[in-house]
Amino acid sequence: MQFRFGLVVIFLLLASCLQGPWEYYPEKTETYNGVYVFASVIAGRSVSGVCFERTYALDEALSEDFAFYDSASVQISGNFSGSDTAVFLTPESARPNCFDGPSDLIPQNGSSYSLKAVFLWDSSGNKVISAYTAQAKIPEVFKIKAALAPNALGGHESFAEGDTVYALDYPMDLASYYFVPEYKSDTRGVLITLHYDPQTSAENPNNFLNYMLGSFIDDNIFVHDLFDSVSQLGYTENSYFGGTNLLDTLSVIGYQLVMPKSNLFFYATDSGYYKYRTSVLTSASASSIKPESNVRGGSGYFTGMAVDTISFYMKSQDGDSAAYFSYEAKGKACRDLDWDSKVCRRYLPVYCDSVNYDSSECFAPAVKAALERGSSWDSLLPSGLDSSAIKLAKADGIKRYCIANGFPNDSNLCSLVKADCLTSLDSNGCKLVLWKFCADRGWPLDSLSECGSALVSRYRLVDLNSAVIKDVVDAWCKENSDDSQCK
Repeated sequence: MQFRFGLVVIFLLLASCLQGPWEYYPEKTETYNGVYVFASVIAGRSVSGVCFERTYALDEALSEDFAFYDSASVQISGNFSGSDTAVFLTPESARPNCFDGPSDLIPQNGSSYSLKAVFLWDSSGNKVISAYTAQAKIPEVFKIKAALAPNALGGHESFAEGDTVYALDYPMDLASYYFVPEYKSDTRGVLITLHYDPQTSAENPNNFLNYMLGSFIDDNIFVHDLFDSVSQLGYTENSYFGGTNLLDTLSVIGYQLVMPKSNLFFYATDSGYYKYRTSVLTSASASSIKPESNVRGGSGYFTGMAVDTISFYMKSQDGDSAAYFSYEAKGKACRDLDWDSKVCRRYLPVYCDSVNYDSSECFAPAVKAALERGSSWDSLLPSGLDSSAIKLAKADGIKRYCIANGFPNDSNLCSLVKADCLTSLDSNGCKLVLWKFCADRGWPLDSLSECGSALVSRYRLVDLNSAVIKDVVDAWCKENSDDSQCK
């Protein structure tokens, strides 16, 4: 901060030995515009999901389905399966900016690891070579020694792997399940996640959320994502409160668990993850504080983890109350979003089949499904529809059928659709459906050539601002010069 008046300067000099609010005045910080690293080595598991994410400009189109780099070398060195070696990682097919190691090389407890990644990529319009290095150490010892479940009387009872416990009703759903770990000082914190089956899981509807908001909302309020299978439940730091280390007893609140089976994963982390996570949370409320990263040359974290798990069954107190992640619940959630999300669009055929296509959003899927079954296009449409609804369903359903089935040559229905989607240079309804179809599948250009043509038309017609997508489009058109969208 610069002051123009000498009086102010003199005052600050005289007051410099005093602690005042000016000492905490947030300094102007530069926005980080590089690459974030999110990487872990977990004892007992092969290396996977080592991800790199570049920052985006505010007006830049997302390009996460495509490699942001021209070339990459990613390796992790350390003790794998009992021998010191360097493991070279390869990009995942569906997530090219994430890398996996060989399945037979396993990190070990108490071992240290080094990450080295080198990328040739386009940074702000310039081709650069960037290197990222980091160190991590897997905690030496970590396991869950005991587990305690709350009971309706306010006490706790011990349970073990595979046991059945009760999902207590409000207000006891706010009682905690306790888990006692064995650990050493090199464990800086423990991340707890819940793994569940989105097809068969259910929550106790008699929980505090429904109790508090039930008079305002008719439907059950779910704690977890109905379509996901993993949920983060919290992170406990290795710190003391009232003379007790918080890691001595880990806790999960009852309403966070699911029926009929909850699978809890406890990840003991090193200092790399601990420092990054805690500093990110702090920086959210204090702009002068930068996230503390152990990645040299970039940001993010490289962490070592030890993991233990416990799986157990749950049932409601009355043996009957359960709010399942049913097709009705998922349909309600998607209807609130007008079915305009990737997960909902992918779920729509399943939902429509479950309700026998007797819902307005299912009329077009009914036409698509009928054609795929070799039946008349209108055979699955509910009776009583007016002519305008039938006309819209037929037009949209045929588009969906042709696109999903690669524009079959033996179908007279698809010739005009194919021309609209792949030949026409103008924006139209067919292209919109094709763009969403390809985006929902991660733009699989190698397996679905129509998605290559679709990406070119979308880049051109929507005027996407993305150097990454431009490079992909240019490469596609170079290899497919006969594609009408490239002309």
